[in-house]
Amino acid sequence: MKKLFFSIISLLCVLMLTACSSSSKARSAADDFMKYLKAEDYNGLDRVTSTHSVYSDMMPINVFNYNRKSVSDEYKVKHVITVKRIKNNDPDDDFDYTDMYENQKNAYKNKYPDYEIVTDTADEFVIQSKDRILSEYTAVYDVSYSNVFGNEKRSSLTLTITQKEPKSDTYLVTDVYGIY
Repeated sequence: MKKLFFSIISLLCVLMLTACSSSSKARSAADDFMKYLKAEDYNGLDRVTSTHSVYSDMMPINVFNYNRKSVSDEYKVKHVITVKRIKNNDPDDDFDYTDMYENQKNAYKNKYPDYEIVTDTADEFVIQSKDRILSEYTAVYDVSYSNVFGNEKRSSLTLTITQKEPKSDTYLVTDVYGIY
């Protein structure tokens, strides 16, 4: 009986530590994002975000101070993968981006064979997991900043932090909203 009790307690401890570690990794990714945003370190921002477009709207913002107000509990979302065909506007560039697009599509189809295809057109390919499998968090910060016109403001900034892919320890900021 003592062994069973000890085993259950040990299992609960391991589960709590695992849950806490993903939460702290998400919190760390959010804190890194804010640190890089304040320092206007766009290379650093690029390392902690899912795409350049996540923080491009933030470039004219000058953050003076920030304070984390909250980080949500973990919730699960579907893993969505989007591949877009590169459209070349340079008449001197004769590289065939269609082959690259098809190769990326096939690579994701092979890597995730049980995912469902949402969109499959000549310009865009989207697949997603059938179940909600990625951990996601929301972090809210109180931010003092100035905008492109030099107006000083204070507002809440909300960051969405999502696990990069299944079984990954990497968390990225996937959405930013609240200040302009």
